[in-house]
Amino acid sequence: LSVLAGSSTIGRLMGGWLMLRIASRPFALGLMVVQAAGLAVLAVAEDPAHILAGTVLFGLTMGNSLMMHPLLLAERFGTRDYGRIYSTSQLVTVVGVARCPPLVGLLYEASGGYTVPFLAVAALTLSTIVVAKAHAAPSAKTEAAEETGVVNLNSATEEELMQLPGVGPSKATRIVEWRKKHGKFKKVEDLTKV
Repeated sequence: LSVLAGSSTIGRLMGGWLMLRIASRPFALGLMVVQAAGLAVLAVAEDPAHILAGTVLFGLTMGNSLMMHPLLLAERFGTRDYGRIYSTSQLVTVVGVARCPPLVGLLYEASGGYTVPFLAVAALTLSTIVVAKAHAAPSAKTEAAEETGVVNLNSATEEELMQLPGVGPSKATRIVEWRKKHGKFKKVEDLTKV
């Protein structure tokens, strides 16, 4: 348990650093992949080193996964109806959190070990990537920026700015705030002032 808690703390620190450089959505999808990998390693682990590796991989994602849920909801739906949306989402989440351990226990009993339940949860985790990709709703400007690779710094929203390499949520916010305070960017060097 201490390895799980320690790697969760390290994962949060690394996650904060990474979130300054990449958008939250790809970061969250990456977390799901790493979490599934950790579960898969635990499913087939036969010695202490493999158990430790799987625990570390899984732990690196834990703290960030908890943090990403409200952040992704706020980014996707905004803050006007956030309370209602978050509470409804939490209701569904709590039901899932309450029902998953008994189901894993039933799979354990039926299969005689952890291999099947851990692989099932890993597959379920990976399936959420398909659902998340299917429910992405970028703006028309964002779609155009993704197609052309061009974003107008003087009119782009934070979401559109985060499509640029190296621009995460905090940098996008700083760009928009700088623009509100100082007006349009007149030259490329203005970006160094952000």
